[in-house]
This record gives sequence, structure tokens and C-alpha cells, in this order.
Amino acid sequence: MSNTIDRRRLLGPPNAKPLIFAPLSEKDQQKTLIDKTKEDDIEAQISRTFIKTGLITNANGSSFIEVDGNIISVSVYGPRPIRGSFVEKTTLSVHLEDSTDLFSDLLNKKFCNYIENNFLSVINLSKYPKSGIDIFINIISVQDAEKLYLKTLSLVSDATTLALVNAGIEIIDLVVSGFDLNNNSVLSFIKTNEIVGLLSESEDSLDNLSEVIRKTQKKSAVVKNALTTYLISNSK
Repeated sequence: MSNTIDRRRLLGPPNAKPLIFAPLSEKDQQKTLIDKTKEDDIEAQISRTFIKTGLITNANGSSFIEVDGNIISVSVYGPRPIRGSFVEKTTLSVHLEDSTDLFSDLLNKKFCNYIENNFLSVINLSKYPKSGIDIFINIISVQDAEKLYLKTLSLVSDATTLALVNAGIEIIDLVVSGFDLNNNSVLSFIKTNEIVGLLSESEDSLDNLSEVIRKTQKKSAVVKNALTTYLISNSK
């Protein structure tokens, strides 16, 4: 997915900052019982999902996803020139702002590392030498920070894919993710079955990893179809 526009004319101001949202009230963050059947029904989840790209005008690309009490915004700045040094490939940095104040610093770091590792493998880094790409993630609301935080991560990954496409940054394929509630695991895929990211917080050893892969792969295929449909319709 390439963009032939001269990107040097699209660089945002060097002091640009991501849009920050105020945290929701405790009432809005109130936990509810988790319906496992509902969480496994990815087609129904897609029907409840609101997606919008390009909302943050001072970013090169941005996305907004809202579903089941999760509200996530991702903005992308760059590629921007790096002064004073030469690197053959672009550098990627990921920053997370938790407006809910419900996630620990360790969990925030896990989120950033997961996203960075996912997209380092799919961005055409050699196309943007002596440049940097900054990804800013803003978690505005979460469905259940204690039990469904990895579902939030899967949505963050999907939102990052949309923001990168919106920025016109060349990637080899859409990164799409699937969340398995029973094993508290998230996997990200490209090209239908190639895994680019896996994070599991399962209390048990993943002896059934093949089943987890099959389940999340099936979910990610539905997500990929939905994202592709949105991107095609949005480009008209």
C-alpha cells in the first residue's frame, strides 16, 4: 500500500501533540458481567463497531474505534526527517496515553512493545531512510480493564493499522488481530495465517495453542474483511 505523494510537503509541525481526551466518570467505567458467548461472536461485534479515520487534522493519519465500551484513538506522525544522523531505515516509536488511568505502567509498556513489534515487521522501513514514524495511542475508555485488557489491545492494533493506511505509509499487508477470552490471549495476523504478534496472559500453559491460533485466526479474517470494506468505501 503505497502513497506516491511527496511526503516532504505533508510533514506536520515538529511540536505537534496528540489529541488528549478527558477521562470518563466512574459510572461510565462501571464493570459489567462478561458474556462469553457475546465476546466470541465477532460478526456481531463488528456490527456494533464504529470506525472513523482522519479526524485528527494535524496528524499524517489517524483512526477512531468505538465498540462495547472501548474507545480508542490512534494518530500517526511521519515519516518525519531525523536531524543530525543517518539511518538506512525509518525508526518507529509508540507512545500510549491512558486517559482512563486504569492500566499499570507495565501494561502500558506491554501494549507499546506489542504494537511496535507488530508493525516493524510490516512497514516498508527501507522506503523512508533518515526518517521517523511516531504512533500515539490514546485509550479513552475500556470495557473491563481487569479482564478484557487484551481485547482492548487487539482493537488498538486494528486502529493502528487504519491510522497507518490513512497516513499513506506503505505496509505489506493489513495487520488484523483476534482475541481469545477463554485463554486471555491476543494474536495478530497478516496474509491470512502469518502471525506477527502474540501476547498471552493465560493462567494455564497454552497446551492448546493450535486451537487458540485457529480461533483467533478465524476472528481476524472477519476483522480483515470489515476493515477492507471500510477502507474501500472510505476511498470513494
